Amino acid sequence: MKTIKIFLIAIILLASIFSCAKDDNDIEQDIRKNILVENSPWTYQNYKVIAITERNGSILTEEELEEFIDKSTTGSTLSFNADGTGISKSRTSDLTNTWTWTLNKNEIQSIWNDPKGTISTFKNVEISSSQFKFQQDALNFVDKEGNNIKWYGTYTSTPN
Repeated sequence: MKTIKIFLIAIILLASIFSCAKDDNDIEQDIRKNILVENSPWTYQNYKVIAITERNGSILTEEELEEFIDKSTTGSTLSFNADGTGISKSRTSDLTNTWTWTLNKNEIQSIWNDPKGTISTFKNVEISSSQFKFQQDALNFVDKEGNNIKWYGTYTSTPN
């Protein structure tokens, strides 16, 4: 009988530990989501190429690609709304794009309205009140010679 009581107590303790861990994860997720929303818009500050995955004959260097991306994204913004919608604004033109988003652990899944239904995933997301950083596979880029290049890299943004 004593063994059964000890076994039941152990099960109850384990159940309470795991239920608290889930609650802590949910709380952490909510905190990160709130930081994204409350500190919006986030302004792109820096881009770092991790690797070019497809060159297709291009002789473009990682540094040249990085410089091009930095010039086209630095100063552009991403805004996250509490209802799961967002808007991006280009620094270089009046272009805006709307999208929906969900935060799941260290990824943000987004569905963009232009082009309609385009799905992208921000990976290895780091969120703090002073910085939003993520990695993303790039869409295609065509160099001066017409070669199609694919790459992935890290974007760093700060609150506006």
